[in-house]
Amino acid sequence: PTVYIQIGDNAQRSLAKIVQDKLNKSGFRAPGIEQVDAAKRFSQNVIIYYWPDDEKQAKLILDMLKEENIDAVLSARLNFHSKPNEGIMEIWLK
Repeated sequence: PTVYIQIGDNAQRSLAKIVQDKLNKSGFRAPGIEQVDAAKRFSQNVIIYYWPDDEKQAKLILDMLKEENIDAVLSARLNFHSKPNEGIMEIWLK
């Protein structure tokens, strides 16, 4: 599975790097960290998945974040109009 990490502020980059390294060591592909102003609009950290079969992997990511004392919630976007391929998820760090 591929996980894209978005941050709202460059100050979160070091935390996002920890998450990225943990994901990569756990068999996920976390290719980069992108600063996106839209991440600031989230009221909490979010793991987004788009396909029912990705829920199990999203829950594993949630557990990894909890191990790093990062609170987050899952968001299933199953009816999203422009879904990525299965196996692609996103982490939005507010």
